[in-house]
This record gives sequence, C-alpha cells and structure tokens, in this order.
Amino acid sequence: MITKLMEHYTKETSESTQLTRSPAARILDVGGGMGVHAQWPASDGYGVHLIDPVHA
Repeated sequence: MITKLMEHYTKETSESTQLTRSPAARILDVGGGMGVHAQWPASDGYGVHLIDPVHA
C-alpha cells in the first residue's frame, strides 16, 4: 500500500500539479496569532478558521 501511494505521488503527478489541482478545503489554524500565515490560503479560496488561546 505505501509503495503504491509513494509511486502515485512521485511518478504519476508532479508537485505543482498536486498544488494546483487540489480540491477546496477548510483549514484550521491553531495558534496562528494575528493570522499572517492564514492569509495566503484564504486569498486562494480556502475556508480558514483561526484560533489562538492568547489574545493579541
């Protein structure tokens, strides 16, 4: 099983194809502070929910 999975991701598709072909997703950013790293996936259309236990 692991061999087939590795083969798929190394031979059948390129990394750039995987990044541009991936389906929309929801992202949970835990401990994301002010949300600096959550901005780029949100701008790409992903649903991002940021939680942080420390108030900024």
